[in-house]
Amino acid sequence: MRGAQLMIKGRRIHLVFDAQHNPQDELATIGDHPDKQRKELEKELRRLKAEIEIELPSNQPDEKIVASTMNAVFLSSSESMMEVMPSYWRAYFAKREGKPAPEVKGPVYTFKSGEGMSPPRADVNPDPEYSDEARKAKYQGTIVLSLVADASGTPRDLQIVTPLGLGLDEQAIKAVNSWRFRPGAKDGEPVSVAINVEVSFRLY
Repeated sequence: MRGAQLMIKGRRIHLVFDAQHNPQDELATIGDHPDKQRKELEKELRRLKAEIEIELPSNQPDEKIVASTMNAVFLSSSESMMEVMPSYWRAYFAKREGKPAPEVKGPVYTFKSGEGMSPPRADVNPDPEYSDEARKAKYQGTIVLSLVADASGTPRDLQIVTPLGLGLDEQAIKAVNSWRFRPGAKDGEPVSVAINVEVSFRLY
């Protein structure tokens, strides 16, 4: 405490996701790295700092004021992450929290072979950029996104289905937002179609 300032200091955590798509502290997962690389990465991760300054409503705050301020800033274990995360994380947290997935607007088809439909095809699909955190950790894998390729070939309603972490999910969203599709069609007419796409990150 510094007068009306509440200072919180801690270690910044880099998140990765395990095989069941549960978030984990990267520091707890570095055992598979070669010894030298593991030591360098551990040193760098432990050096990451996070500092938060919170302005309190009084210069002489009591315990009740501090507690209510903390509750206003931080989520409790019973509160949903869906309202504080970017919109493309909502389906992921809805599934984790046992809540309905976000609704998709408008008439949207799901591709089914043999029903007079053709699926969307990505004609413009630039690769995503690597995040600095993932490159340093030599971290790679595949992210699955759901989206709607609309009748104009534009992707919308992007959601993360299978995340990776270390900033790669955001890089995948950024890249796929720039993709352009040859629209799916039903009976020869362009339609909006819900699809999943895979975005791979590989270091060669």
